Amino acid sequence: MSKYDEDLKKACEILNNTELDELVQVAVEAMDDAATDIGMEASQEWHAKITLESALIHIAEKVAKRPQLTIPKRIVDIINGYCKHNFTADRLIMMAYRDYQEFNDWIIKDWVKNDNIARAYLAGKALGVDLAKVVEG
Repeated sequence: MSKYDEDLKKACEILNNTELDELVQVAVEAMDDAATDIGMEASQEWHAKITLESALIHIAEKVAKRPQLTIPKRIVDIINGYCKHNFTADRLIMMAYRDYQEFNDWIIKDWVKNDNIARAYLAGKALGVDLAKVVEG
């Protein structure tokens, strides 16, 4: 397998494991199909496919370098227990901090970072997007 093929395979794996906007997915599929559908000569079709694959590798490299916020599932379970009360993020975090030693220990470990991750999780939940990935631990 050539270096190019290895890079393309790695790019596809990264893209398959990343939640990309549906529009981007549709655009990529449409571009790939277009090379065949418009009746290009073989050399033009090959050039279009290589250009698209190179663009996918470039996108995957950027996605792979993007930092990913993570929050432990045990912390999410505590936070979600308070969400039903419709508290503000400040109040929810302060109550969880007061009531749960596990949450308290997690926040204190890195106050600024973990407080912001909890807020990002709550904001994402309110918006219906994943701003912080829930992980075991």
